[in-house]
Amino acid sequence: METLDYVKQCDDSRWWLNVRRCRVCGQWWLVADETRQNDVFCLRRLDPKEALEIVEHDRWPSDFDTLEVLFELGLRAGHSVRFADPLNSSLSVTIEELARTRPGISVSEIGRLLNLDGALARVLAAQVVRATGVSIGFDFEDVN
Repeated sequence: METLDYVKQCDDSRWWLNVRRCRVCGQWWLVADETRQNDVFCLRRLDPKEALEIVEHDRWPSDFDTLEVLFELGLRAGHSVRFADPLNSSLSVTIEELARTRPGISVSEIGRLLNLDGALARVLAAQVVRATGVSIGFDFEDVN
């Protein structure tokens, strides 16, 4: 990562996505770095044509289009984080983002993606729904 220079950042809706180029060998890379929850870094080698499409025309490959994809890749690689104070962490922001991307996402799916037990996922999801109005499916038990 030390030799990869930022060339272009994707838009705010995909804040984790950028394109970089190695200053040593000239290789282009699509980089997804989800550092809010699990510190997952995903890289895909780009050919020069793909890099040009991103840099000049803002046409991004769909490999890492959603946070959910990064959480899935992180889970498969064994990445997970536990917060000392999960009720006052970035988890609420992430849950809101997941629910905006996939309205109606279930609490159990949120819990699985973020490595949260059911009770904590339910409490956080209820707080997010009350604060933002996003749609989350409460499949563990009804929360009022």
